[in-house]
Amino acid sequence: MGISYYPNGNIYQEGIFGIKGLLIGKEYYPNGQVRFAGSYKLHQSYGPNPPLYGSVHDPEGSSDPG
Repeated sequence: MGISYYPNGNIYQEGIFGIKGLLIGKEYYPNGQVRFAGSYKLHQSYGPNPPLYGSVHDPEGSSDPG
């Protein structure tokens, strides 16, 4: 388990991290609202792991029904 932070001190990501970033957990907006909660796809290409399965939220905290 681990936590990463924005420069303003708010939580950016929390959960289980791998070598390329978050694997399972939550990602937050700078205002502290949850952006994504779920699992991330571990891939071999350049860049961070993309979201795979979970729920997406807008900056006000509402969940995307899609």
